[in-house]
Amino acid sequence: MTMAGYSKKGFSLVEVLAASVLLGGAVVVLCGLSARSLEAVRLNREYERAWDLLDRQLILLDEVGVGSFLEEGRNSGQIKDAVSGWQWQWRAQVEELDITGVYDITLRIQWDSGGCSRSVSGQTRLRARQTVL
Repeated sequence: MTMAGYSKKGFSLVEVLAASVLLGGAVVVLCGLSARSLEAVRLNREYERAWDLLDRQLILLDEVGVGSFLEEGRNSGQIKDAVSGWQWQWRAQVEELDITGVYDITLRIQWDSGGCSRSVSGQTRLRARQTVL
């Protein structure tokens, strides 16, 4: 067979290597994006849980009553999450306003995640319950 009658079939080694490099690069980029997305979802879940705990602590504070809370003298504590095993710290700052029986409440939830200390805080205003004789 002469060279003129020879038809090229298949791919050359250079074409196969170029295609492999492009495919490999695309896979690496997609894996990196997926890993970042999973990390963002995990972090979002942590913040969502922290906001839920902050809301629950404020509800508990309102139910117990600001006066009882101040008498007890406990303005911080820990919450252990049974599901994740995370340890959450809370701290409340209570300041009485010029209006008798009205308090500014600042509550902060803090936790450690991935070598970083993270926190959320919220503020509200509560009125102390009056006892009826």
